[in-house]
Amino acid sequence: MNTDFIKNLNDKAKESMEPISKIGNLFSSSIQETLSFQMESAKKYSELVNEQMKSFATVRDSETMQELTKGQMDALAKFKEHTKTMSDFNTLS
Repeated sequence: MNTDFIKNLNDKAKESMEPISKIGNLFSSSIQETLSFQMESAKKYSELVNEQMKSFATVRDSETMQELTKGQMDALAKFKEHTKTMSDFNTLS
């Protein structure tokens, strides 16, 4: 009798822990996806900043300044492209 009671108690404990385990797994995978998006976003921003810093270093005269200004438009387009990643991140959250 006591062994049946302990076995029943053990089975009920396993059943009640199963949903908690599933929630933990879902939470873990959600955190992993979120971190992946954040790392990708940080990578793209750092690449964009690095390109801009290199561009500023090339300015020597008015002609290169004009080229830099044109390059800023390209940089803005890349930034807008990056905001698509941010919308993906918002979708994820």
